Amino acid sequence: MNHHPSVRSKAAPQRRFTRLGLMTLIVALLCLIGPGALSCEASGVAYNVGDVFAGVGQGKIKHFSPDGVLLDTLDTSTGSNEDSGMAFDLDGNLYTTNWTASSMSKFNNTGVLIGGFGTGFNTRPESVLVDAARNLYVGQADDSREVLKFNASGGLLGSFSPAIEKRGTDWIDLAADQCTLVYTSEGQLIKRFDVCTKTQLSDFATLPISGEPGDVAFALRIRPNQEVLVATSQKAFRLSSSGAVIQTYPKPAGETSTLFALNLDPDQTSFWTAGFGSGNVYRIDIATGTVLKSFNAGISVSLGGLTVFGEITAAIPPKLTLAPATDTKRAGETETLTAELMNVVNPAGTTITFTVTGANAQTGTGTADAAGKATFTYTGNAAGTDTVVATATTTLPSANLTSNPATILWNKIPTALTYTGPTLIANGQPVTLSGVLKDDVNLPVVGRTVALTLGTGASAQSCNGITNAAGAASCNINVVAQPLGPGTVEASFAGDAVYLPSSDRKPTLIFALPAKGSFVVGDQSASGAVTFWGAQWAKVNALSGGAAPNSFKGFANTLSSNPPQCGGTWSTRPGNSPPPPDAPLPAFMAVLVASSANQSGPTISGNISSIVIVKTNPGYQPDPGHPGTGTVVAVLCK
Repeated sequence: MNHHPSVRSKAAPQRRFTRLGLMTLIVALLCLIGPGALSCEASGVAYNVGDVFAGVGQGKIKHFSPDGVLLDTLDTSTGSNEDSGMAFDLDGNLYTTNWTASSMSKFNNTGVLIGGFGTGFNTRPESVLVDAARNLYVGQADDSREVLKFNASGGLLGSFSPAIEKRGTDWIDLAADQCTLVYTSEGQLIKRFDVCTKTQLSDFATLPISGEPGDVAFALRIRPNQEVLVATSQKAFRLSSSGAVIQTYPKPAGETSTLFALNLDPDQTSFWTAGFGSGNVYRIDIATGTVLKSFNAGISVSLGGLTVFGEITAAIPPKLTLAPATDTKRAGETETLTAELMNVVNPAGTTITFTVTGANAQTGTGTADAAGKATFTYTGNAAGTDTVVATATTTLPSANLTSNPATILWNKIPTALTYTGPTLIANGQPVTLSGVLKDDVNLPVVGRTVALTLGTGASAQSCNGITNAAGAASCNINVVAQPLGPGTVEASFAGDAVYLPSSDRKPTLIFALPAKGSFVVGDQSASGAVTFWGAQWAKVNALSGGAAPNSFKGFANTLSSNPPQCGGTWSTRPGNSPPPPDAPLPAFMAVLVASSANQSGPTISGNISSIVIVKTNPGYQPDPGHPGTGTVVAVLCK
């Protein structure tokens, strides 16, 4: 019993050419003359979408343009009468089954023979398909029902033994679920087998044919919309996803040979079939059944199989992926995502839209390169969680694709705020408060508002500053009005969409200046308990520059600056003239420190080597008999 229909006739090859390179034209012409004129070794012609490949016998596979122009001839070097099964992987490599040689061959994407592929064929490998994981399934005829599964390197991953009808599992295809194997066994049934669970499934359909020699089912293809096209001896059928016949395609007019092969065109609106014995190749409109193109392949033995470069089937559905699927970033940083179109013909130039929802809602677009990849970079200006989805509309196949969602977590950045302004602050005077805001890696935080607050409760005084390039912010309180003595000053950053809040509090000492002039102590007596006014001032205050005049009682009426500053000077008149401020004195008061005090006529003058803060004692009166005393609690300046 012959496995395939007998060869009935060979039609003359058509000789229509498009523009080809000179060498390719010569090779094409010589190959068209017929067997024996040239070995027709592959010339390295790159595959283009829609190109048709026909197994013509003697191990030869002819490469045609969609218009039927012979571009190249590939040779498996096996001499097989039939190369029935052919399939391309995602890199454009071509795999063939060499039926009578019980072997397989692999070619690169320009038709150069790489070598044999796979081992362990029981008998007569006939059809081959590539799944979405780049694995290959091979259907076999004759004495074996086994379907073999190989990895991309040709390693045998396993085998399956589906139920058969007339003979073998010779024509197979895989559904989009990557588990359901749909196949014919040269009868009238389209059968199914689950390769994931290794269980036989119910038949997909019973074709309205006899199932006897001369009227049996051969090649089939599952369309991306889950419809099934199948070639039988005398016609082709289109079945719904549930197995119902929805269209019948008779043999093209004048074709007397068996229809054996069937493949989908990348345009997804037409399919290809051929006469096994005639070598006539037909492209047929799926919707109308109209023959759109025909040519003769010039067979050596028979036309055992076809394939079309760029064919889209359910086994490898188009897909859009987005990576990374998850990521964690610091707010304010950037995230780059890569979308990849898979199982799409000629993806270059496809617009991919990236939609961000969540904390940083926005949209962007990218253009796919030749590998189907496009990138999108955006900044997470707000902390929180973003969900990013990529979408694209493709032409071959025609599909509206949505990627897996990517989740990006943006964490707020920790901050450290340091108060760097004064802590000894004069009441009734202006003061500049300041702070420095930095992140957790000590980088300045720029353009953020820092609140600076002097005191607490009802008497608190506040102002705001904006951080500069160094992270520093400052602001002024025009007139300090705080209770005298210990207090606090605080710098605070409330945080925002990017940064976490932080604050810093420092103790302060609020002091006052006398209502007029200033009191003085000697530089060698300017610590601990001090006397800053009284009849015995010159005796109890020691000055490094020599003794002070006895007529100086401790009050300086005239200052070189107001308020006084270290490095300045003072002057006054002897005794109680002019008189010092009235009692009571401020509880915390600035007192000048002098290293020298000299008298010239009625004027006593000295320097300001330092200024200290004195906590004053009770008992002061503005006459020398009631001394002014206290304790030095801080040094304002030196």
